[in-house]
Amino acid sequence: MPDVITLGEVVVDIFASPISTPLKEATDFTIALGGSQANVAVTLTRLGATAGFIGKTGADPFGERFMELLRSEGVDTSHFTQVRGSPTPVAWVDASDPKNVDFIFYRGASGELAPDDIDLAYIASARLFLYNSVTLTGGSREAVVHAVRLAKQNGVLVSYDVNYRAPLWPDRAEAQQRIREGMHGADILKANEVDIELLTGTSDLPAATRWLLEQGIQLCLVTLGSGGTYFNNGCAEGYVPAFQVDAVDTTGCGDAFVGGLVYGLLGTSLELPTLDEPTLRRLVRYANAVGALTATGMGAMAPLPTRAKVDAFLRQQQEG
Repeated sequence: MPDVITLGEVVVDIFASPISTPLKEATDFTIALGGSQANVAVTLTRLGATAGFIGKTGADPFGERFMELLRSEGVDTSHFTQVRGSPTPVAWVDASDPKNVDFIFYRGASGELAPDDIDLAYIASARLFLYNSVTLTGGSREAVVHAVRLAKQNGVLVSYDVNYRAPLWPDRAEAQQRIREGMHGADILKANEVDIELLTGTSDLPAATRWLLEQGIQLCLVTLGSGGTYFNNGCAEGYVPAFQVDAVDTTGCGDAFVGGLVYGLLGTSLELPTLDEPTLRRLVRYANAVGALTATGMGAMAPLPTRAKVDAFLRQQQEG
C-alpha cells in the first residue's frame, strides 16, 4: 500500500501558444495534463515515495491518457476510475503573466466521487492523506469529508491544501464558509497569501497561523511566491527564502511544494508539534526547491522534478 494517498481531480489544461499570449488573443493552443492532487502524487513518486490517487475521470481519450500517465509514473491507480457519461475535466489557462495565472474551468467526471467510492482499508493503510479545497466545490464534497473522517479515525495524518478558485464558487462568502468547514480534521494546512486572508480574515501571517493552530491545525505553511514560505507549528515559526529561477509557468508550483514537503515529512516521526526550527527550515527549503523547479517548464505535471534534479539544484545553490 502507498505511504501517501491523495484525493482530487485530474484536469486537461489548455494553454495559449506561445504561452505568453493572453487567451482572448490566442489562435493556437497546446495541452498539458494536471490536476492538483494528481500533481502531488506524481511529485511524490518522482522524488522516490509511494503514492496513490483517488479520483474519477471520463471514459474518453483524455481519461485513458491520465490513466496511462499516472501508472507510468508509478502512482497507484487502483482507486482511480473512468466513468461513462461525464467527460474528463478541462481548464483553459491564461498564463500570459506567470505570476498571476487565471483558469476557466469545465467540470466533469471528477465531481462524481461518492462516499461509497472511499475504501476504508485503503485510507487506513496510509501514513498521510492529502486533499484540497477545489474538490469541495463540486459533487464530491461528501466523499472528501467522509475520507477525511476515516483518515482521522484511523490515525492517518491529514494535509489540506487551500486552493481558492473564485470562478468555482457562487460568491466569496460561501467560499470562506465551505473552505473553513473543509479544514476540519486537517493536521497540515498549506495556503498562499490570497487563500490565507480568505480563510482567516487577516493577511498578518503570525496572527493568521496562530488562529489556525487554535482551530486544531498542527503545521501551517503559507507560500508567498518570490517572498518564500512562512511556517508555524506553534513551536517554531519563520520565513524560508524562495529560490530565484527563470519562471515560465507557475501552474502546479503549489502542488509541487506540497509534494516536496510531504516527501520530507516521511523521513520524520510525523509528530508535527515537536518539529524544531532547523528541521522545519530544512523541510520547507526542500519544498521550495521542488516548487521553483516546476516553474521552469510549462504545465503542471510535465516539469515536476525528480529527486536527482532537486538534489543537483540544491548542491548548485550551495556552491553558488
